[in-house]
Amino acid sequence: MDEVDRALVAELQCDAAQSYAALDRPVLAYVMVGADAWMGESGGAFAGIPEITEAHVIAGEASVLVKVRTATTEQLQGVLRRIYDIQGSGGHPGDRRPGDLAAGSVRW
Repeated sequence: MDEVDRALVAELQCDAAQSYAALDRPVLAYVMVGADAWMGESGGAFAGIPEITEAHVIAGEASVLVKVRTATTEQLQGVLRRIYDIQGSGGHPGDRRPGDLAAGSVRW
């Protein structure tokens, strides 16, 4: 557990009915990550991104599905850049890069 997790646990111990929005992480995204190489050794790289709250190996067009929570859409784009930098990551199956998203074009 890192310091962000400890802060969240402390807040939830005070009031477990709080929403994520109240905990300063209102942006939620499920990101499908494609692979252009074997990613079997990349678990540590995903674990090194604290905004990723869950990661699952999946079958189909993508190889990994990650759940990401951030405070802003700008922070989400930064997380996407770090995900795409992981060795073997082919990014989103549609080959979109975070820079392709125009500011304000994503609706939450």
